[in-house]
Amino acid sequence: MEMIIDFHHHYTPPELMGRRQDGCSNVRLDENGNPYYRFNAELADLPTHVRMMDRSGIDVAVLSCGGGFDQPSLATCRLINDSVHQAERNHPGRRGGHCVGASGAIAR
Repeated sequence: MEMIIDFHHHYTPPELMGRRQDGCSNVRLDENGNPYYRFNAELADLPTHVRMMDRSGIDVAVLSCGGGFDQPSLATCRLINDSVHQAERNHPGRRGGHCVGASGAIAR
């Protein structure tokens, strides 16, 4: 039996979505005011992810969090990793995840 794996499936823990919980988009801006990362409510909505996977024939999604790339905060990395691990427990067999580590920090 073949298995279809989405190895680059974006997910953002709800705690990192910013203050907007109304379903509207959030946009992160660089130091010059240019948009570089767009959030939408579906990034944090794992049941919606599973429905989209089912419609698309995807068996397993490996979650990655844009907020974790080059992340300097060890606490934020732990939040992301814990959230991805919880997603794996909540959706057994459907989720995997990339671990993130704080840039410049050593976890003990």
